Amino acid sequence: MPAERGGGPISMSPEELADFLGGAPTGAICVTDADGRLLALPARVLDQEDQLLKVEVDGFEVPPHPGTAACIVADRFPSYGAIRGVIAQGSISSAENAASSRSKIALAVARTVTFSFANVTM
Repeated sequence: MPAERGGGPISMSPEELADFLGGAPTGAICVTDADGRLLALPARVLDQEDQLLKVEVDGFEVPPHPGTAACIVADRFPSYGAIRGVIAQGSISSAENAASSRSKIALAVARTVTFSFANVTM
């Protein structure tokens, strides 16, 4: 019979979050397009400055307008005990199309939830 796990996720400290975001975690960004449909596109956090996340997004035909509500989910999980992640909600403060299908956006973060399985014992 498998052993029960000894704990669930905890929130990251501000230092752990800064270190996590500094590692360019990947995930997805969710926004509503011009037709009102929810889009979820691959994204990578490039940088964090105060309450602003700079993110590279793959797949926008046209980047969203400033003020568009968005949610970014990024995580890293090389092993169960090393699972780390962030969910950041806010609005697009700027967006630009690159020469390729990738866009760079800045998200003004209004709310952040983090999770870490660093305390889990098996």
